[in-house]
Amino acid sequence: MADSKATSTYYDELKKILSGNEYGSINNDERYHNAEILRLFLEEGGNIRMFCGEMSVFRKGFYAHITEERGVDDAKFIKGIIEDRLTKFFESTENSIEIILARPIRFSEMSDLLCDSLLWNKLNTPALSIKVGNEWVQKAKTLDHFMYSDKRIMRLEDDAVNHKGYFAANIPPKFYKEIEETYEVIRKDATAIAF
Repeated sequence: MADSKATSTYYDELKKILSGNEYGSINNDERYHNAEILRLFLEEGGNIRMFCGEMSVFRKGFYAHITEERGVDDAKFIKGIIEDRLTKFFESTENSIEIILARPIRFSEMSDLLCDSLLWNKLNTPALSIKVGNEWVQKAKTLDHFMYSDKRIMRLEDDAVNHKGYFAANIPPKFYKEIEETYEVIRKDATAIAF
């Protein structure tokens, strides 16, 4: 797949930040950027941890929004890339994704997952875990959504409605430890989704 000019520019910036030896960050100003960040996470592999509302970036409806915002070509391109990278990500037993949801979701809300048969087959295995946060997490109104991996990269979302936030790489060990500790607090007493 060939990158469009708009596509490659943001992704190239992410790769540049990641390849540096020092901490670096870039704003995530739109849904498309969110998808490009997920792409990078999947390509880097490892153990990905995510706290989110409803797994939007893994759902077909998310890419319908990108079509409205950027056009069908960009949406089709990035959706195809994410589907490809998800498949490749799960080919390695060294990779895993754990997701903690901010609220319970119904089975019908899971009907538009990208690579749905792949994700359903991986669910509740060491490769993929989806849990719902405890009652405290569900009631909290000020918890920002975030994603991080053991590759010392993260995405923090400070506007969950518009999927805006920032990406950071080469996170200093002290800050990375704080991210892990925050995730562990959110993870405490989370329960696996059950349908």
